[in-house]
Amino acid sequence: NIRFGEVLRYSLCKDAPLRAWSDQTRSYESVIQRKIATSLPPLLSLSCSCAGKHADPLGLNIWQQEDKQNWLPEYIEVQIETDRSITVKELVTTDDGKEEWLVSQQKLPLPASILKSIKDEPSQNLPMKKSYRLEATISFVRSSGNSLDAGHHVLHVRVPVEHEIEALNKQLRQIEMCLEEKEQAPPDTKHISLVSRISPDTLKERQKHLHDQLSRQEEKRNSNDSSEWLLINGFVVTKVKPDDVRSF
Repeated sequence: NIRFGEVLRYSLCKDAPLRAWSDQTRSYESVIQRKIATSLPPLLSLSCSCAGKHADPLGLNIWQQEDKQNWLPEYIEVQIETDRSITVKELVTTDDGKEEWLVSQQKLPLPASILKSIKDEPSQNLPMKKSYRLEATISFVRSSGNSLDAGHHVLHVRVPVEHEIEALNKQLRQIEMCLEEKEQAPPDTKHISLVSRISPDTLKERQKHLHDQLSRQEEKRNSNDSSEWLLINGFVVTKVKPDDVRSF
């Protein structure tokens, strides 16, 4: 099977044959165009070209190939060597449940003529290595019909636990304000508010529930699992597991 790291490595140092005009021969000649990576971005954004009427069938077949492992890795490392060759590592889980790095290296070095032309260029801190973690995926869900463009996009996104803790603390402050308002209000008051018909006992139950949720989120923040995944499908937001994201 073709691994994700192999496709990414090939994309970062891709070569393609084409026809170009030569002033020396006054005719079109066959040449090879090469893409040479010289730096790595802090955020790696990838387009898989697997959606819509211009989707590449080969890309879909690679994405949907049968494998016990999820094809999309959660962690990768990309390194550019001093000779501009690319090495991609992806973290995979073996059949016995152990994690290991699967390495995809550039099999053939760059031609000597190209190495000579870039020899005098600034090295730009090469070799350079950066680690990336899967943060979000955007998928296209096709609708039934003859049109390949019929459908909609869904988003899987990693959300830090801090966001959930912040939202829970905000709800907790609102509950405390409502309880304080009820305690200070005279018994015969006719003031009407959104919580005027909610009893203090109900608010206290909600307060206890929020404290329990905060405790669980604090434990999660202190552990290695300090984030969670959300599936956003239109107005529907659902919590999902990382394996669901990678196998979607």
